[in-house]
Amino acid sequence: MKFRPLFLCIYLLTTSIAFGQGVSDMFEKFAIRQDSLFIVAYEQRDVNTYNNLLTDFLSKYDKLSTNEKKNFSRYLSGAYYNLSCTHSLLGNKQMAITNLKKSIDAGYTNYQHIQEDSDLDSIRKEKEFLDLNNYLRSIGDYLYILKKADQYNRDDNRLLQALLINPAKIKI
Repeated sequence: MKFRPLFLCIYLLTTSIAFGQGVSDMFEKFAIRQDSLFIVAYEQRDVNTYNNLLTDFLSKYDKLSTNEKKNFSRYLSGAYYNLSCTHSLLGNKQMAITNLKKSIDAGYTNYQHIQEDSDLDSIRKEKEFLDLNNYLRSIGDYLYILKKADQYNRDDNRLLQALLINPAKIKI
């Protein structure tokens, strides 16, 4: 009799954990499928289909817990980024910039990729793009961040990293 409340607590805890993992697994499968559909819509430059897919994605994403949203934010930031590229390629500059901002707000930090992505060429000279690009540089360009840090020593050319990776191949 004394153990019934304990067993009940253990049972409820394990089922809630198992259910939580089930939700994550189900959403991961959904997100992977949506991601492949996003790519097809991007390749076809089909903004209407892309927006419908994004609405469907957001309806499920918004129901996730805060922690789960962090785990799956890469799908959201990638979706907004590719939508930004689609709008840029179609000449919809303001929508391209709006979706690029949403991508960065959702966690996109790949500064180097934005510098090289020709899909965004039509908006590169826009003030809003330059502002977003400068912000992204401050959080996504790690060499820039290190060089701006107070303790960065530009004159230190030691082979420390190479020594740590494979000391047997370094001849001193």
